[in-house]
Amino acid sequence: MSLHHKQQKLLDLLYENQDNPLTLTQLVHEMGETSNNAVLHHLKQLEKKGYLKRNPNNSADYQIILEPGNPVVYLQKYGSAKCGSNAIFVDSAPIETIPISPRLINCNPDEAFILEASGDSMAPLIYDKDLVICQKCSNFKNEDIIACSINGEAKIKKFFKVNNDLILLKSLNTKYLPIAVQTGDDLWVGAKVIQIIKNSL
Repeated sequence: MSLHHKQQKLLDLLYENQDNPLTLTQLVHEMGETSNNAVLHHLKQLEKKGYLKRNPNNSADYQIILEPGNPVVYLQKYGSAKCGSNAIFVDSAPIETIPISPRLINCNPDEAFILEASGDSMAPLIYDKDLVICQKCSNFKNEDIIACSINGEAKIKKFFKVNNDLILLKSLNTKYLPIAVQTGDDLWVGAKVIQIIKNSL
């Protein structure tokens, strides 16, 4: 069973603060809500979905259930996105469907997909054969790690918009020079990296 992104955020807050539980007022603040009712609603939904058990007499007494019923979401995996040169464009059709724990994504599963990284330009963050979970979106800020395509080549890079006319696609590995997007380049930036599943081989 997938979680609403606010429920996932709330669950993460509860998990991170188990040793020193936040008050309801603090949760409301951290969630960016304006009333207790919204947070209470999401707490009840977390209980209903089996992710949380609360003591009704003590708000600081709760138990988080990380994998209720071992739920998974299924994400489409597309082709490779090279972190170096000679990239392969993301295939229009998925090559397989991969089960993923919903805790690995903080978005609607319908907005997420998987690419397999190839190359070393994003090392030490992303290595060859790592699986990269991406969220489809249209708004990006500087230093976001993005999945993009430039002139038909799929890439995973760090995004920088220097001004209205210049976009730089940077690598983390310093042996690779930044790519300056030129006028006339066919650039598509449609997703940002939200999670990395390391290749164990």
